[in-house]
Amino acid sequence: MKKIEDIVEWIKQDYQQYPTRFCLEVFAWVVSISCCITMADEQDLLAGGGPKLPSLKFEKIGDVHTGIVTDVKKLEDRDPAGVAKTWPNGDPRFVYVITLKTEKEGDANLWARGAMITAIREAAKQASVTELTGNRISVKYSSDGEKKAGFNAPKLFAAKVEKVATDDRW
Repeated sequence: MKKIEDIVEWIKQDYQQYPTRFCLEVFAWVVSISCCITMADEQDLLAGGGPKLPSLKFEKIGDVHTGIVTDVKKLEDRDPAGVAKTWPNGDPRFVYVITLKTEKEGDANLWARGAMITAIREAAKQASVTELTGNRISVKYSSDGEKKAGFNAPKLFAAKVEKVATDDRW
């Protein structure tokens, strides 16, 4: 308890000796804490905080998911333990979280990596689409790639992107 009393006394003396500086320091401290809280909320939102949506799964060859894209986020990819994934040169790996409004699942997230990203990019280019949001996308698990020692065969995908008339989006 003595330490707290000493701290309070020091604060009083500091205020009496330098009132302008004291007020500026307190103001700066409040702003700093506020910014940290705001940034933490924003980072939580961008990292997938807030309401959770179901993830669309591709369990067997031929599975297809189709919907209107309502949002696209680029996030740093992480393993199941939450550790950031990196390339051999140390650069971060990214994952695109594409939120779809589907007829079967309602709102759901499509987590796009690797071959799926390539398929979506090629389909968007073929459809002359420069923005996915508001357009219809279909992604199909088309086949398995070449299996490498110690790994499962990678899933390969085909995609189709269709421009949607403004009044057909919702």
